[in-house]
Parts: sequence; structure tokens; C-alpha cells
Amino acid sequence: MENRVRLVGTLLAVVGALPVLPAGAHAVGRGAAVSSARRRVWLGDWVEVPLHRMEALAAGQEIKGPAIFESATTTVLVRESERVPVTPHGWLDIRLG
Repeated sequence: MENRVRLVGTLLAVVGALPVLPAGAHAVGRGAAVSSARRRVWLGDWVEVPLHRMEALAAGQEIKGPAIFESATTTVLVRESERVPVTPHGWLDIRLG
């Protein structure tokens, strides 16, 4: 008789240090982009918030919430108490309160 193991659920945690990535070719933006697009969202009430395209953001730029960030692969909502500096790699570093 053959014994079989059935995996029902898993949880994985990875701990480690990432290497520092060089800024340069992957750094984004040419200047501080200002968004003229807006989107209506529910934040306890309907409000109009600025809509930012992630590929248009400049490294070092900081945006205060509420705001929406969009790219081809994701949408990020930043609430009113949060602020978002853009890293040299074009990542959003969301800071709470």
C-alpha cells in the first residue's frame, strides 16, 4: 500500500537582507509630475482624489494622500493620513500617519 501526503494549507515566511540595488538606469521620472487626472473613490464618503501614473513619478518626489497610483500591473490607494516618497528605483515607500 502506498502512503500519500496531502498538503491542505501552507504558510511561508522568508527572512533575510536584500542587496542594495544601484540607482541609475532603473531610476524613474524626469521631474516632479503633477497629476491633472482625478478619480472618485469611497473613503467613508465619495471623494475625488488625484490619479498618478507610476511611470511618470520622479525619484525623490513625495505625494500626500489621499491619492491613487496606477500602473499596468497594479493600483495603490493611499489614504489621507499617509504620504508617499518615491524611491530612486521608482518604488512607493508608503509612510503611515
